[in-house]
Amino acid sequence: MAKFFTTDWHLDDEYVPGSHTFLRPKPINILAQEWFDECRRLIKPDDELYLLGDMVSHVQALKMLDDLPDCRIFILRGNREQKIANFEDEVFKRLVRRRNRVAIVGDNDQCIYDVDIAQTSWRISHKPVNLLGFALAKPSLCAHVHGTWRTQCLPDGEPIINVGIDAWGRLVTEEIIAHEYRAVERGYYDINVRVDLW
Repeated sequence: MAKFFTTDWHLDDEYVPGSHTFLRPKPINILAQEWFDECRRLIKPDDELYLLGDMVSHVQALKMLDDLPDCRIFILRGNREQKIANFEDEVFKRLVRRRNRVAIVGDNDQCIYDVDIAQTSWRISHKPVNLLGFALAKPSLCAHVHGTWRTQCLPDGEPIINVGIDAWGRLVTEEIIAHEYRAVERGYYDINVRVDLW
């Protein structure tokens, strides 16, 4: 069983390339097709896929998630999903074909969840700022910052890795996370980004 991580697809956004606050090289419908194709190519039925929020912003767009492969799916709410009324009920209603394989995780307030990756316990949340008070002495995964940075260091020295699609352009694997963890431990991370601007 392998674990994969991604976030910030903004599937129901419509804009031309280069017109958004985070730049994307192609229209979202073309990029989304590439991302779905990668998921279907790499993810097996026994694998786990973690979506760290801001996948969609409208309830009708949840149907798009049906294009994901059949696997265990864990959904964390991002700021977009937080605005969808009855999000949990709507997810299960619209993802009927694999209802028992989809889980909404994280508390409603901060949407923080713990997961084991490469024999280490990690804390995950959509917004990195949510982790500042909770992730002490624990490495973390986040989203929300798009391609601003890939790896950073929490105030206590623990690594925090952005698993967003705009940072990596693909799914983030356990191997990538383990590699980035070792890099941050050795002092290699995106030091040119001010943490106070998260």
